[in-house]
Amino acid sequence: MSEQKKKGQIFVLLDKLTLIGMAISFILILQPFWQHGFKVGFFSIIFFTIGQIIFSHLLPKDKS
Repeated sequence: MSEQKKKGQIFVLLDKLTLIGMAISFILILQPFWQHGFKVGFFSIIFFTIGQIIFSHLLPKDKS
C-alpha cells in the first residue's frame, strides 16, 4: 500500500470521526439528564466542527 493511499485513508477516518463526534455533541446538548451536558456538548461541537472543516479539505480527490 502506498504512503499516499495510507494518508488518504487516515483523513477519511478522521473525517468520519468528526461527523460522529458532532452527532454525539448534538445529543449531549439536547439531553435533559446531565446538568453540564449543554456546556460539554457546546464546546465539543465547536471542536468537532473545526476538525470537520480541516479534515474535509484534506480528503483525497477522486480521480474519476
